[in-house]
Amino acid sequence: MPVLPESDAQDELERAAVPSGARGGHLTQALDASRDTAPARLSDAVFERVRDAILDGTLAPGSMIRDGELAKRLEVSRMPVREALQRLARIGVIEVSASRYTRVSRVTPRLARETLELAGGLATSIVALAMPLLTPGDRRELTRIIRGATKAVISGGPAVVATRPLYREFARLTSNGFMIAMLADIEIAIQRNLAHLAEDDEHRRDVRETLDELRDALERGDAASAVAAVARQHRLHDRLVG
Repeated sequence: MPVLPESDAQDELERAAVPSGARGGHLTQALDASRDTAPARLSDAVFERVRDAILDGTLAPGSMIRDGELAKRLEVSRMPVREALQRLARIGVIEVSASRYTRVSRVTPRLARETLELAGGLATSIVALAMPLLTPGDRRELTRIIRGATKAVISGGPAVVATRPLYREFARLTSNGFMIAMLADIEIAIQRNLAHLAEDDEHRRDVRETLDELRDALERGDAASAVAAVARQHRLHDRLVG
């Protein structure tokens, strides 16, 4: 993935961060909208914009981010920008060297492998916790999400990313507030770290089979089979990083 020069990365970030109706130098409008719709801090609004630019590739691995320039472009003080960047650094998608640089981190083979290990362990634990709590309506919604993930995989999208909304929904249905809060940030790193994995047709076919198995287990209310399907799915992903 190409690395943008610092100036180009900042320009791309500004364009990605601002809705089309707010472009043309009116960056404050976008942040004002955040204030009006929710009691979120400015740092949350900055966080979301930088996060989205990283996830969609606007800010590629290695791209430099200068907090002063970013604050000026977004018409906020440096404090919310620094808070947002510190949060992204804790997640691991940004790396900071004091007085030297702040840049988007690179995804190494080791990082991808470790991320897969974590994603698999989380997914199986989440499904195990959620299954005994599901109502018929919950199972219908999960089945709908499985169908969407299957379509995404068939269309050639990254299977490891296409299945993430499914596990986020399983997590929500546990009603475990602590886990849901922790996953909000972890999911950003999982999606970013695994989106680049090269998948072939055989891998996508095998993942679709595990989704079918999970759907069938949901219909039966079979928690053990559901967990087994999720575990098998993530073992398939493990093959992508050796």
